[in-house]
Amino acid sequence: MYTTDAELLNVQKFDSNGMFITKWGSEGEGDGQFAWLESVDNDSHDNVYVVDMNNERVQKFTSDGQFISKWGTGGDANGEFRKPAGLTIDSSDNNYVTDQGNGRVQKFTTDGQFIAAWGTAGEGKGQFSEPEGIDVDNSGHVYVADTGNNHVEVFVAGAASTNTPTIPTIATADT
Repeated sequence: MYTTDAELLNVQKFDSNGMFITKWGSEGEGDGQFAWLESVDNDSHDNVYVVDMNNERVQKFTSDGQFISKWGTGGDANGEFRKPAGLTIDSSDNNYVTDQGNGRVQKFTTDGQFIAAWGTAGEGKGQFSEPEGIDVDNSGHVYVADTGNNHVEVFVAGAASTNTPTIPTIATADT
């Protein structure tokens, strides 16, 4: 199990009994450094992905904290972020990242190659105010918690070849 410590700017690893194993990271802009930790998840190979909101990027590490790669920079083009927040990984190891400042979700390969983006800023279906939490189920449905609009939106998986979530929203749960 992995957790992020936003104050100490590190990632911590624990075993299944909650016993501390290791930690890595420090304050900064370099590889393995963080400015504001927001989310962490691991893939089927136990690689660890960490969202660093203030450095506007995702970093990828081995399970023991060795830096592998990073992607993202500040901006609004595909693959760029303005306050990335939530992160989840699907059964094919694709990464989904909520992009708060741009009001959207972006999907990437395990190596950080851009696949798709959806959503715009707003209050309607398929629009986001502050998308934060995100998860994907085994059927490919993507759940996005939008704290600014006080609801969760569920997106149905698109074409089987890309598994890209598409609008319309099939459910909205107000909180």
